[in-house]
Amino acid sequence: MILVYTSSVGPRYNYTFDLIFKELLGVEYAFSSIEKEFLTYEGPKINYSELHFENVIQIHNIGLLNNIGLDYPEVEIREWHGIPIFYASDKGGKIPFDIFSLTFLLASRMEEYESNLTDAHGRFPAEESIAFKHGFHKRPLVNLLVKEFGNALVEKYSDLNIKKHTFMHIPSFDIDTAFDYKAKGLFRTIGGMCKDAMTLRFDRYYERFLVLFGFKNDPYDQFDFMIKAVKDAHLNSLFFVNMGGYGAHDKQNRLNSSAFKKLMIMLDRSLGVHIHPSYQSNLKPELVESEKNRLESIIGHKVFKSRQHYLKLTFPETFQNLIDIGITSDYSLGYASQIGFRSSICTSFKFYDLQKEETTDLVFYPFCYMDGTFTDYLELEHEDVLKELEPMLNDVKECGGLFIGIWHNSFINIDKDIKKLFLDIINLCK
Repeated sequence: MILVYTSSVGPRYNYTFDLIFKELLGVEYAFSSIEKEFLTYEGPKINYSELHFENVIQIHNIGLLNNIGLDYPEVEIREWHGIPIFYASDKGGKIPFDIFSLTFLLASRMEEYESNLTDAHGRFPAEESIAFKHGFHKRPLVNLLVKEFGNALVEKYSDLNIKKHTFMHIPSFDIDTAFDYKAKGLFRTIGGMCKDAMTLRFDRYYERFLVLFGFKNDPYDQFDFMIKAVKDAHLNSLFFVNMGGYGAHDKQNRLNSSAFKKLMIMLDRSLGVHIHPSYQSNLKPELVESEKNRLESIIGHKVFKSRQHYLKLTFPETFQNLIDIGITSDYSLGYASQIGFRSSICTSFKFYDLQKEETTDLVFYPFCYMDGTFTDYLELEHEDVLKELEPMLNDVKECGGLFIGIWHNSFINIDKDIKKLFLDIINLCK
C-alpha cells in the first residue's frame, strides 16, 4: 500500500487517486495528514503537499482538488520523458508536475461545463479543447503519464507491483438506419420513390424495386459482413441502435416492422444490442427511457449500455439522465470532427459529476476513431487514415488500453474502399 501525505481530502481526491492508483496502477493507497504517522511508515509513500520530507517522492499540490466549482489554473505545456505535461512545479523533483490535478482536469471534462462554444449540433468542438489546442489530442496522455509515474514508483520502491493492462481493439457499430429501402412503411416508401424520380435518381428507383421484391439485398444490410469480420478476428464488439421516432436527424426504420425486430434479435444474439439515444432525446430527455424500453421489449432483456446519436451530449445533464434510467456504461466519449482521446484516456473510467461533486457508478468507455470523421470531416485518403491511426495505436498498446472505433452499416455500404478500410484497421490492430 502507498501512503499519501496531504493536508486535506475530499471527493475530488478520492476520485483522482482511485483512478490513478486503483484502476490504472492496481495499487492500494491511503491518505494521512499526520506527519509522525507518515514519517514512520516503512512502505511506499508520496508527499502531496508543500511541506518537505527527506527521501520521499514529492508532488507539489496546486490546489485544484481542493476547489469547488469550475475554475481551474491556466494550462502551460512543458515536457517530461518526451510526453507533454502541465501544472509543472518550478521546484522540480522526480515527478515535476501535479499529475493528480492534470488527471482530474482532463478526466472530469471540466472545460466542457457551461461552455458556450458549440458546433452546428450543439456539441463541444474538439478544436476548442485543451488537448487539441496544445497538440496532444491524439495521445492518451493520462495513461502515458501514469505509466511513467508507476515506473518512477517502482524505481524508488522495487517491491511495488504495478498492474499490467491488456490491449483490446473494439470496433463497435452504430445503427442509425438499419435498412435503406426495407421496413420504411408505405408513405415513406412512396415518398422515397417520388424523390428518386424527381431528382432523376433512376438507379435508386430501380434498386428500391429490386430490394422490396426480394431480388437484391438491402444496401444497408451489411450486418453479416460486419459480424463475420469481427468474429474471424476474435474481437469483442457491440451494436448501438437508434430507437427514436422519425425526425430531421433520426431516420430509423419502422420499429414495429417484422424485418426490424428480426434483425435486432439476430444482432443481439450475435454481438449484443444497446441503446443509441435519438437526436430528439437531447431536447426531450424523457424520450431516452421510452426508447430504452422499446428496445428491451424487442430483445427480451434489460439494456445497460449506451452511446449518444450524433455524439450529442452535454455535461453533466446527459449522463445524469442515463444514470437515472439505469445505464451503467457509456461509449459516447470522443469527437465527431477529430480522431483522438476526448479525456486523454484510453481505458475505462468513472464519470465524475462536477455539479454534484461526486463520483458516479457510470463508466465511460472512450472511443478514438470513427468512419465519418475520416470521410466527412478530415477527408483522409485510405493510406492516410492508417498513417494517422498507427501512432495512436502504438500509444494505446503501450498502455494496454482500449482502441475503440465507431462504424456505421450505412457507411460500410458506401463503397468497397470503406469495407477495405474496415478490414485494414482490424489487421493493423492485430
